[in-house]
Amino acid sequence: MGKEDKLRRGVVFLFTALVVAVPLLCWPYTGPLQRLVTLQGAALLRFFGLPATSRGLSIFLPGFELVITRECTAIEALAVFTGVILATPARWSKKLPVLLLVFFLLYIGNLFRLVVVGWFAYSGVTTLEFAHGVVGYPLSLGGVLLFSYTTFRLLPESLDSLHNLVDIALSRISKR
Repeated sequence: MGKEDKLRRGVVFLFTALVVAVPLLCWPYTGPLQRLVTLQGAALLRFFGLPATSRGLSIFLPGFELVITRECTAIEALAVFTGVILATPARWSKKLPVLLLVFFLLYIGNLFRLVVVGWFAYSGVTTLEFAHGVVGYPLSLGGVLLFSYTTFRLLPESLDSLHNLVDIALSRISKR
């Protein structure tokens, strides 16, 4: 692939990914998704034997409250993966199953993170703040790495597109 073609493909990929991801990243109305995460998070905590209840956008456990904010919905990761997958130059019959699988895995992984944070705090192993920051964030990062790997394995064209962008950036830097 020539430099011109690589540049064109990289620009088209980046532009398409941004056109898809930015509106999702800026979407202010995540209330229904937050409510769903609240209800399902409380149900999962109860499934694992914790006395969780929910009201509004909060999960209550004895001694503390988990407030489900916009960030607790994994909307940022969903937006980025949606942008990358939809921008990938591949057939829809290949992209759509990957998109649905990654959405499902991200959502389930996010609920799992919520349950782990709630369990750590409820069990007295640590404070809610520590569980959220020191346990929850690494779980989120690990999930994003796992879902990136899954996306790149199932849709290798997405990795090729990202390589094109990196190659373009590196070639611009090395010219200076």
